[in-house]
Amino acid sequence: VTVTAASSHTDWFNETYERENQSSGLLVGNNGVELLALTTYSEVEAADRLQVTFAENTTREATLKKYDRVTDLAVISVNLADIPENTLEYIRMADLGSSRALYAGEPVIAVGSPVGVTDSVLYGNLAAVGYKTSVVDGEYTLLITDMAKASKSSGVLLNLDGQVVGLIENKYLSSGNKEALTAYGISDMKSVIEHLSNNKDLVYLGITGADVTAEITDTQGIPDGVYVAGVEMNSPAMSAGIQAGDVITQISGQAVTSLAGIQEILLKFSRQQVIQVTVMRQGKGGYQEISCSVTLEQME
Repeated sequence: VTVTAASSHTDWFNETYERENQSSGLLVGNNGVELLALTTYSEVEAADRLQVTFAENTTREATLKKYDRVTDLAVISVNLADIPENTLEYIRMADLGSSRALYAGEPVIAVGSPVGVTDSVLYGNLAAVGYKTSVVDGEYTLLITDMAKASKSSGVLLNLDGQVVGLIENKYLSSGNKEALTAYGISDMKSVIEHLSNNKDLVYLGITGADVTAEITDTQGIPDGVYVAGVEMNSPAMSAGIQAGDVITQISGQAVTSLAGIQEILLKFSRQQVIQVTVMRQGKGGYQEISCSVTLEQME
């Protein structure tokens, strides 16, 4: 679907005008009351009015539901009662495939707004499938294609069976692939999509880090867990006293061995919940265990 975000502005002459921008949306759910579409949060966050245009050009008002600033994803909804019967016949939910078995060279189709224009299509191949990018409280797999990106690319990557295998993104491009169309691997995103579709907030801790492997433990003596490389300003982690250089070993009694594990654990909690984060902190006498009480919040 096409998502139109309209916002009102005032010019130098105190005249009010409306600005519109369009991006792609992906139908991901029907809860019996609303149709749910996944779209780019940065394109809709400041909108005064949202509209969704379906395949046969019917347009209906939409409402922003939940969002995630880390992945720049949002779920918006359209009331089923507002959608004509003939439009419902055209509607199909997205078929979310798997990105874990993809290989370099595999053909993919980019649909939505891959060239920055709605209803555009690109065809190409995957150039790399194992690239990992570190994000706040986790990491995601990026699919790098041989297609050129636009300044505001959005939409999805499909395999030749029509399954969604990637969500086009624009945030986490390294200098080596900044001109390439890049997407999140869909397998890493399914839990986020499910959480947002169920109208739940995504809370954050506020750390960036790296997994401490068995080899690192053996050679450098760093405890098993997740090494904290950085702490976000004004984040729950910073407020609780977690520092760069700490190693997170447990969250509320659950062992932490990877960034992916932290992502999974945080999905179980909601805003204002207090969790106990156990860290190992290096001092003069070696690593000491410290317990930090963290009040979780949504990233604003």
